[in-house]
Amino acid sequence: MAQTKQISRLEVNKKVRGVLCKHRVSITNISYSCSGYMVRIYGLLLKENNQEFELQAVDALLRELVCLSCVKNLLVEFSNWNISREGTNFTVSKKQEEINRIRESKNKNKDKDKDKDKDKEIKNKTDINDKTSTKLDRDVLT
Repeated sequence: MAQTKQISRLEVNKKVRGVLCKHRVSITNISYSCSGYMVRIYGLLLKENNQEFELQAVDALLRELVCLSCVKNLLVEFSNWNISREGTNFTVSKKQEEINRIRESKNKNKDKDKDKDKDKEIKNKTDINDKTSTKLDRDVLT
């Protein structure tokens, strides 16, 4: 009777983490755990620089995880991606509410940048006025 070597949870976690790092996944935004040959990954899937992944990159990540010899069952629950699996094929799509959140965030960032520019402009005008009034005060005193 052939014996199969039982792989430790630590070894599975190490291999999964290696794949995640290879694909430059931000480990701070997701969690993963394993039990036997089942791996569960969940959370917000972002790159190390907190940018969004492209669809093809998510698909490649999932395919590589499934190809690990220590992974027989992969359960994925990303908060920003819809993922379904049929055999070895994955159907991956961006969640609509996440797309809306990203758009809103970009718009807020643009508004913040505009506000910062206005604040800088006001500060510069104030600085110029302060310098002018100081010069005028000196002229009056002399």
